[in-house]
This record gives sequence, structure tokens and C-alpha cells, in this order.
Amino acid sequence: MESKEKVIFEEAIRQFSRFGYRKTSLDDIAREARTSKRTIYKYSRSKLELFQKCAENEFVNLHNGIQNSIKSIKNPIKRLIAIPITKRTIIIDRMRELESTLSIIEEIRETYLTQVQFLIPQDVELVKETLKYGVKQKVFNKSKIEKKAVIITEVILNFDPTWWRMDDKAAKESIEGLFQVLFEGLIYSGGKK
Repeated sequence: MESKEKVIFEEAIRQFSRFGYRKTSLDDIAREARTSKRTIYKYSRSKLELFQKCAENEFVNLHNGIQNSIKSIKNPIKRLIAIPITKRTIIIDRMRELESTLSIIEEIRETYLTQVQFLIPQDVELVKETLKYGVKQKVFNKSKIEKKAVIITEVILNFDPTWWRMDDKAAKESIEGLFQVLFEGLIYSGGKK
């Protein structure tokens, strides 16, 4: 990445994080990056494309952080539960670092999911890798790993904003409770009805 492109990219992340997608303009980014809109267009064809590049960079960093954090967890069930707990912590820390607010982060999330793509591939891949690890450890069964990964990712994705608003203890309890339901199911399977 060229140094000018890097400056534009970093400023775009700051602007989107502080003001959201809708309230950030390419003029704002150009002014703060001390460049022109024309220069921005050299690296991105539109505001949406620049936003997508910024979001995808943040997702890569987020998922690298999650992977580094959970790789030492040997128990596949605990590792799977650690994904949304760690994701929440990293997002909240990054939000503070960028001087953003929860409502802005939620707006950025919604913009990405509605205008770019519904599921974040790195989310699905992280869950899938964890499920495969659990299969190797003989904890999870190996049928329909891809489908299970998508479903678990969708569930996590839908609960993310709720967990971001909770304190650490309440979020951890909610996440663990959700996974208990996922692991144990809702259907009574033993004895007489």
C-alpha cells in the first residue's frame, strides 16, 4: 500500500468510526487526509468501495485477534464459546481506541451487512475451523460442518449488538446460556414423555 493510500485509508477508518457511513463524506476524508477527492478515487471508485475496504481490513484484524486469543483453548466447546466473548471484547476495545460510539459501530455493521454482504466470511471460517477442531477431538460430530458453521455464525451475528450493550459478566452469561441451548437442544430425549 502506498503511503498516500495508507493515509487515506486510516483517515477513512477514523471518519467512518466517528461519524458512521451515512454522515461521512469523501470530502471529509479528503480534507482530513490533506488530499483531494480525485486522489481518493485513484484508490477507490466510490465511498461504498472505500468503506468496504476499511471494513474488511477491520474484520481481518478482528479475526486475527480472535484466533490468537482462542488458539490456546484446548476444549473445543470452550473455544467455540470464546469466539463471541473475545469478539465482543476486541470490538469494544477498538471502538474506544477509535473514539467511536456503540450506535456508530452498529450503523457500520448494518451498512456492511445490508450493502456489501450478509455474512462475514471470516466469521463463518472461524466457527468452521473450531468445529473441525472439535471433530478431531471427538467432541463434535462431523456431519454438515459448513451448514452448522453458517447457522452458528448467523446466531452470533444476531446477538452481537445485544452483547455489546451488556456489561462483561452479563454478556458472558448470556453467551454461555445461548451455547448451552445450542449444545443441549430444546427437545427432551430421554425416558418417558
